[in-house]
Amino acid sequence: MSLRFSLKYSGHNRSGLLVYPELLTLYYPHLGKDGVILWLFLAMQAQTQPVTDTATVARQVDLSLAQFDEALALLLQFGLVSIETAPDGGQVILVHDPLPEPEFKAIFGTEAAAAAEESGAARVTATSSSPSQTVDPFGDLLRYYEEKTGWITPKISEDLAKWVDDGFEPAVIKEAIDEMMQKADSPRYAYLNAILLSWHKNGWLTRQDLEQARAKARKDAFQGVPNAAAYREPDSEDIARIRRWKELFPDEYDA
Repeated sequence: MSLRFSLKYSGHNRSGLLVYPELLTLYYPHLGKDGVILWLFLAMQAQTQPVTDTATVARQVDLSLAQFDEALALLLQFGLVSIETAPDGGQVILVHDPLPEPEFKAIFGTEAAAAAEESGAARVTATSSSPSQTVDPFGDLLRYYEEKTGWITPKISEDLAKWVDDGFEPAVIKEAIDEMMQKADSPRYAYLNAILLSWHKNGWLTRQDLEQARAKARKDAFQGVPNAAAYREPDSEDIARIRRWKELFPDEYDA
């Protein structure tokens, strides 16, 4: 489903630069080729064609809609774009300049900058004979949501990124999506958001948290069964008693 939006460019500090060095040295290892190309294209479009839609932009940068959503979510995560609501209710994507290195480190931490340097070194030493496998749990989450519901918006991508920033493992959000699909008559993001709010309140942020909560729920449900105590594991006395009965009444046990 293609969504129409407006574009605005907020960059004024170094408008004479065609390409920011930080975009390649700091952001590229996190955004990848798709994210960098999408940012460059959106920055250009914001100054030349401020009204467009997701399908058009995805086609122009040679991305599928799923790839576009994934790249846009990364731009949101690293503050290169933000989403606003226009007075008419439409969506506005505001394009921001890459941060200088000191500000990048202050916001995203020195670990992100170090990871960028390591990633750059790895790209220099890597060979085509040993391709690397990219692990992208958040991108997988976006694709999973779109696969289950049929569509995803930039705003939903941004909200899911916020939930991950709040501590949710992407795998747990996938479980919440499954629960929404099973229980909601009309699956909508508002329903998923309600599930995540409840789980966050209960502290169920990881798969381990969720498994422990489900195990406790099963145990509590079992305790509510009539004569639940009768279903306890046999102890040594029970086993000895059973053996004596087998000796006294072998026919009954062999039948």
